[in-house]
Amino acid sequence: MITRRTRRTMKFGGIWLVLLAALCSLLALKSLAAQSTKKQNDSIPVKFTDIRKQSGITFLQDSTQTEEKLYLETMGTGVAWLDYDQDGLMDLYFVQSGPTDLYKPDHPMRSALYHNNGDGTFTDVTEKAGVAAENHYGQGVAVGDYDNDSYPDIYVTGYGSAILYHNNGDGTFTDVAKKAGVGDEGNWSTSAAWIDYDKDGYLDLVVTNYIEWSPKNNSRWYFQRCQRFLRRWQARGKRNGRRRRGLQQRWLAGYRHRQRLLAKFSLHQQTRRHASRCFLHFRPRRQ
Repeated sequence: MITRRTRRTMKFGGIWLVLLAALCSLLALKSLAAQSTKKQNDSIPVKFTDIRKQSGITFLQDSTQTEEKLYLETMGTGVAWLDYDQDGLMDLYFVQSGPTDLYKPDHPMRSALYHNNGDGTFTDVTEKAGVAAENHYGQGVAVGDYDNDSYPDIYVTGYGSAILYHNNGDGTFTDVAKKAGVGDEGNWSTSAAWIDYDKDGYLDLVVTNYIEWSPKNNSRWYFQRCQRFLRRWQARGKRNGRRRRGLQQRWLAGYRHRQRLLAKFSLHQQTRRHASRCFLHFRPRRQ
């Protein structure tokens, strides 16, 4: 039987429980706020410093830039980290571009291998290692131990051909691309990857080739690209007349530039007539 005194005790007990719960919630919120403030104050700024010159790396990629603006000039080259001599320190290999029909420098163009000295500096060992790839228009690089001799080998993609440098294990390399059947002659290989796709314990090679291009069809390729974009934008612009006119006006300046390229490279008259028809079809309408 619950008496009046018992009810009074239960009432005051409930009030104390509510107050205790409120106090615990307040303390918890205060603790969370303090932790959040501490995290904000303990943030560590991350800064990077360019130490290329101090480390002894002097390699500079040559863009092979010309007034004709060859499409090949728009492509950069690759770089790879590898421990080629298995001393536990990562070394650097830089891929260099090469001469073209319109760009012929008076000095040889070489890729570069830098040995890690372990003290924050590097030494150029390109000539000693035999990986200069002189005058080869390089693009990308893939590193892998394809023959399982514990030394990483180097595959260099490029315009016209590719190179496979086998690591001899004594700090030198030998080009075995033709022997291995991976020279990719006559193609423009851009990137590559080593994978063991059949799980036989040996690395296989995947090479990706780019477009069929040469300096002779440089302007023709630009025109065809322009034409594809024009058709794409025309299809989109049919849904909005004002947008279509704006796009056509923007393409007008680009088209005139491509016309100059066509004339400069002296392409046959049929191509120029075809370009003129493209211009007349897509020119902005008069208001």
